[in-house]
Amino acid sequence: MESNSKNVELVKINKDLNQASSTKRLIHLVVDFFSFAILFRLIGEFFGFIFNINIEENPDPYVLFMFIAFLINYGFMELKFQKTLGKFMTKTKVVNLNGEKPSNKLILYRTFGRLIPFDWFSFLLLKNGFHDSVSKTNVINE
Repeated sequence: MESNSKNVELVKINKDLNQASSTKRLIHLVVDFFSFAILFRLIGEFFGFIFNINIEENPDPYVLFMFIAFLINYGFMELKFQKTLGKFMTKTKVVNLNGEKPSNKLILYRTFGRLIPFDWFSFLLLKNGFHDSVSKTNVINE
């Protein structure tokens, strides 16, 4: 019974947090996708130049470059700033269910939660996406 009352309290807290709108979340998706793509391109070009890698001859390292760009774009940015480039633009930030800065562990869950298939489309069905649910985080207006 005690667990149930804690859940009710957390739901009440979440409603009071001034959650970011679906429109802002869509802006995050678009801006963060393009910032990821640009970062991936820059990392690929840099390491491709340094190590003389030609993507047409050897595309394998580019999977690693993509993963590095993913970790920087989402993991590092939210660990350091509680926001990605899209969240900077919309003046929103990531918080835990109590409205506080999430722990590093929660941010890592959130980052890897984005790898769940169809995570981007989960916002059509849920107020928060899969990566929010998995990590028990929210995006709120500042």
